[in-house]
Amino acid sequence: AYFGFANYSPVSYNDIGYRVLSNTSIEIDFEVSKPIDASVICSIQALNNSYGVVGWKQVEIGPTETKTSAITITLVTTEAAVTGLVDDCKLQ
Repeated sequence: AYFGFANYSPVSYNDIGYRVLSNTSIEIDFEVSKPIDASVICSIQALNNSYGVVGWKQVEIGPTETKTSAITITLVTTEAAVTGLVDDCKLQ
């Protein structure tokens, strides 16, 4: 039997929610699951109502005590955002 593991990643993420704080900032909540001794870099973005990126930030999440961690970050935006989300998380 053939078993393929090419798409397996020890890192996963889940968008939880967001709060628009002002026309120039948004708070984004997400969860990251990863090996406890690993560090990951997550790219977070805020979008306007035309799906254009109006804020972007990379966040490093270092070793943790549990596999899954809840994270809240604040992003500065160039204009009012209507949503915020995780674009990607990768092992460092």
